Amino acid sequence: MTDQLRGVTATERLLAEFCERSFLKLWSYPNPFKDDGHELCDLLAVFGSDVFIFFDRENVLPNDLEKDIQVLWDRWKRNVIDRQVKTAHGAERYIRSGRLVFLV
Repeated sequence: MTDQLRGVTATERLLAEFCERSFLKLWSYPNPFKDDGHELCDLLAVFGSDVFIFFDRENVLPNDLEKDIQVLWDRWKRNVIDRQVKTAHGAERYIRSGRLVFLV
């Protein structure tokens, strides 16, 4: 496996390896970054004019039996899912803006 496919976390490496071993090999780009040097996403897959933006987040819902499960869920959803949706929209805006995307 090349350095480009390693990823930062174990789950990022799994995502890159999955793409490397599948039909996505020809169209996937792990860990692209923006012109400011920050990571754009965990993996891009480009098919002509269609772009798929992949993010990998591993975050477990706390298992605290003394707290209200609905409160735990609401906090977890806000901190994990809602934030990730916002991040994905930012990546989409960046790509649509026509700014450069760099590969490792």
